[in-house]
Amino acid sequence: MDDEDPSGVTIGGIWGTSAAVPGFTGASYRHNGTFAVIRSTDETARAWTVNYVVGGTATPGADYAALGGSVVIPAGETTASILIAVIPDALPEGDETITITLLPGTDYGVAPPSSATASITDQPIDAWRASRFTAGQFADPTFSGDSADPDGDGIRNLSEYALGLNPLLFESSSGTVGWDVEGHLTLTYLQRSAATDVTTIPEGSVALAGWSSATDVVEEIARLPQGEFDQVTVRLRPATNSSGFLRIRVTRP
Repeated sequence: MDDEDPSGVTIGGIWGTSAAVPGFTGASYRHNGTFAVIRSTDETARAWTVNYVVGGTATPGADYAALGGSVVIPAGETTASILIAVIPDALPEGDETITITLLPGTDYGVAPPSSATASITDQPIDAWRASRFTAGQFADPTFSGDSADPDGDGIRNLSEYALGLNPLLFESSSGTVGWDVEGHLTLTYLQRSAATDVTTIPEGSVALAGWSSATDVVEEIARLPQGEFDQVTVRLRPATNSSGFLRIRVTRP
């Protein structure tokens, strides 16, 4: 290779993985990402070490694992990947960016595009929180946190979010209870379709001796799309005619 006529490397688009970052209670709903550094197919005889700088609004070591500043394209290969390993957290920060910019080297040049940007997004519940609470309320976990109940109605914020309720308005119920013609207790409620960061679990009990989500205790009998929600109806499998209990439990995955 002639140093006066260096071959070029370029950086490709971001290839996001399809699986969410394994999290824990309160972790942000985020995905890993990959930058692809690419060289020409006729320049693969030996390995190249390609240098880069990192920018953007995300913080290395806090929002994602810090990067080393270089990547090796092995001999015989045309691409190398720079993995963005996102660090889950419970902080509502809004969308943050990571930009990788390639630097020219002694035996290679940089061809456009020489940089690419990926976004790290918060979990969906944080967009809901931002739309419901003031900045001061948002920043106070005792007011806007998952387990908080600022309106005092006994329904915590996590459930208010999943079930389409207002966390600042006292609501006595999260659904409508009834009986079907066969004597089964039924419960109809709204479930937010985009709430992929929580799990909504209907549970039933005949005599409050214990709650169960097993299909021989509670079953879903209807699900109707209604805008950004699904209207879901479940029923208690044992036909009691006069007593029974149903509830909706909302958890983090």
